[in-house]
Amino acid sequence: MDSTQFIVTIQEVNSQCKVKDTVQVAIYETPQLTVSNPAAVCQPNSIDVSLNNPMYTGSYLPSGSSVSLFNTSFTQGYSNPLIDSGVYQVIVSTSFCADTAQFIATVHQKPDLVVTPQLVITNCENTYDITNSPNVLLTPNYAVKSYFWDDILTQVYPIHRL
Repeated sequence: MDSTQFIVTIQEVNSQCKVKDTVQVAIYETPQLTVSNPAAVCQPNSIDVSLNNPMYTGSYLPSGSSVSLFNTSFTQGYSNPLIDSGVYQVIVSTSFCADTAQFIATVHQKPDLVVTPQLVITNCENTYDITNSPNVLLTPNYAVKSYFWDDILTQVYPIHRL
């Protein structure tokens, strides 16, 4: 914040009487937003839109700036982090000045996997396309890139197309 002192003089037209006083004018810095869409995430992760997110690269964010999130008509507020996909308005403000911008957040739903009955693979070559099995249902229709074979999610195996 910059502050400047001015002297204000008022003179009455008929009597030529004058009065003067000083006034202090404070000039506050205004945030200037340049916002890109934040990186998409998959559930159960969420999107942190705090001021340290790279989505604000190129913005001017004065010290003490804060973030508020709304829908596009500013009728519904949201808290950080975001857990749902959508179009959001972000307001970055200081004590007296603000700027606003719009962005799109993408939170992909986690696919459901139902295996019924228990899938038994009896292929001695260790190659089996589980995505074409009538016993495996992925909802909604997701393209599967890889799967974990063990319960502790340590070994990733690619899906082999037969």
